[in-house]
Amino acid sequence: YVESPRSRNFRAREEGKEWDHMSLNRKASASNEYGSGLCGVNAKNYDTFLDKWISEATYRAGDTIEITSHLTAYHGGHIEIGACADDEPTQECFSTNKLKYKGGGHPRDSANKERAYLGTTSDRGTGAYTHRFRLPDHIVGKRVLLQWRYFTANSCQPEGYREYFDSKG
Repeated sequence: YVESPRSRNFRAREEGKEWDHMSLNRKASASNEYGSGLCGVNAKNYDTFLDKWISEATYRAGDTIEITSHLTAYHGGHIEIGACADDEPTQECFSTNKLKYKGGGHPRDSANKERAYLGTTSDRGTGAYTHRFRLPDHIVGKRVLLQWRYFTANSCQPEGYREYFDSKG
């Protein structure tokens, strides 16, 4: 989960409105395997669950910001952060506006500049990971939503991993 800036589900837990701060079930544009049109089984939608929008932080376009993620189970992989200032955010908006990884963990990947790698089997662990990301210059607004995505690599190896880790020795 994202500890800082607080994710909506983490905030909901701190406010006593949610017991599970490690899962976020949000609207999906199409029906999933459960037929609900929502990601996740419990169908809670944080877009309407919390009473009102509260900004967790204020940034300027192009700022380098810190994101602190907390892992309770290590599955390797990497995280990516997307940003969207649309009134009705879509996955396309987040995917188009990826923040660039600037450091705080493994060295940057010149082929995949948005990836913050979480480790290899020799340095894996649970706990807090703090990474720096640069906000896009063109994303501005009073309600800019950040999307944190954790791509695990415990049962598969995403494209580009072999090249990145082989080059690091």
